[in-house]
Amino acid sequence: MSPSRPYDPFQTFLTVLVIIGLGSAIYSNVLCGEFISDDYITIVDNPAVRDFRNIPHIFHAFNTRFLVGVSFALNYAASGLDVPGYHVVNIAVHLMNSFLVYIFLLILFKTPALQNNILKNRAQDIAFFAGLIFLCHPIQTQGVSYLTQRAVALGTLFYLLTLIYYLKARVENSGLDYCTAGLAFLTGMFCKEMILTVPLTLLVAEWFFFGGFGKAWRQRLKPVLPFFLLVGVLPLLLLQDRFGSALGLKGQIKVFSWPYFLTELNVLRTYLRLLVFPVNQMHEYGYPVVQRFAEPGTLFSIGLLAAVVGMGLRLYQKNRLLSFTVFWFFITTSVEVLVVSTVHRATIYEHWLYLPMVGFSIFGAVGLGLLCREEERLKRVGFFLIFMLSVLTYQRNFVWQNEILFWEDGINKAPHIPHVYLASGVAYQRKHFFSQAYQKYRDGLRLYDGHPERLTPTQRRIYARILNNLSLLSPDSAEADDYFKEAIRIDSHNSLEHNSLAFYYYQNGQYRQAVEAFTMLLDYHPEDPLVRRYLDLSYQALKGFRPPR
Repeated sequence: MSPSRPYDPFQTFLTVLVIIGLGSAIYSNVLCGEFISDDYITIVDNPAVRDFRNIPHIFHAFNTRFLVGVSFALNYAASGLDVPGYHVVNIAVHLMNSFLVYIFLLILFKTPALQNNILKNRAQDIAFFAGLIFLCHPIQTQGVSYLTQRAVALGTLFYLLTLIYYLKARVENSGLDYCTAGLAFLTGMFCKEMILTVPLTLLVAEWFFFGGFGKAWRQRLKPVLPFFLLVGVLPLLLLQDRFGSALGLKGQIKVFSWPYFLTELNVLRTYLRLLVFPVNQMHEYGYPVVQRFAEPGTLFSIGLLAAVVGMGLRLYQKNRLLSFTVFWFFITTSVEVLVVSTVHRATIYEHWLYLPMVGFSIFGAVGLGLLCREEERLKRVGFFLIFMLSVLTYQRNFVWQNEILFWEDGINKAPHIPHVYLASGVAYQRKHFFSQAYQKYRDGLRLYDGHPERLTPTQRRIYARILNNLSLLSPDSAEADDYFKEAIRIDSHNSLEHNSLAFYYYQNGQYRQAVEAFTMLLDYHPEDPLVRRYLDLSYQALKGFRPPR
């Protein structure tokens, strides 16, 4: 084997310039975009971001994503609701992450197990393309162009910093770097929950790159153990009754759900497809929840995933770097596979691939290096791949410029999902295109078969909100009343529909119905002074009725 090429600082400088230039170019068309979907909840309509000095308010609003909230608050302090400023920060974080992928692979090549790796003499070239694949892959657009998903980009930043400093500490026996890794890990806990998989990744890194476990397993485990302890302590503090209630976390997560797990096995198959063939991207994929193990699609997914795991194990002896990236995929997707939000039972989102893309980027770059032994061929093939990915990313970013365009794209690609019609109608409504909004709601309602008992809780909420919005836009009062009543029949526990219905009755002089609706609202908001006030007014409008004591 040829001797290892010495580290070239100038090449690193060129890498930084290429990342900045190329990244800025392929994401330039989102700078003139607008807020989309959850951006209104997270930023526009969120009072917590209006004052970055109000730390307790931000902490309460963003919970374990506190630092993300602070970053939005700083954005607001700098430029208010000027959208380009928010995009600049998101893009900047993505550029930093791309450079960290480059550094991460370089430090991996310094570990004992890779000293004789066939690609070590071209480590900088391989790391360069790994960083660019991460930068340019179109699957990253949701994590970068969707402002709300700054959390996943910031979480990845501290995830990579933790690994880089940990590996540096192990390679150079540096206590300072080890402490820096711990600090980065703790900081990342206030960005995104995926940071909790760091200890498992470190354990696998010890196994792969520092001599395995064998007889010296205790020595390998010792440097990782503090990270496991941190993972165990902080979530317990946050999720116990006193703290969890204060942070709004109590009752919002469920560690495991069998149907959700089976569904995610199919989702992982789609993730693999999107990594290799990033085409036909969409925001809502509408994955049906799997109830039975023995469904053909699920069995196929299990077989495919087992084959991928088997490939990773076989690669362990031949190329540990490639093998490590296979395990990286499963580790970094494990939070979404195992942990279920009881608030939002989502099954698939492209931004959940943002962190797994680190492993895929390294896999792709190492694969290029193995296929293209000649340096010139590596550059030709590598730059062609980067060019194709960049074009796809730039094209995908066009839909992130405009909320209406974004949801129209979703309807075209997934016309069977009711939520895209609801979101599209809301987008038109925000721009005061009420007739178009009304039509989108009607289009979404056509997917409803009139049997609420067949719907999942999430579907019931979606259809109830479609009906509620239709009632507010309907020119016919009788039709509006029917929509209101059907909304409540579908989702009787959703106070949003009751609230709209109560005020609708009051404003239209239907005081008896208003009394009934406001009384129902009190079950959900017993301390709300506005509800009590309008209940009193409704009683007073009816002769012979008085407000109850």
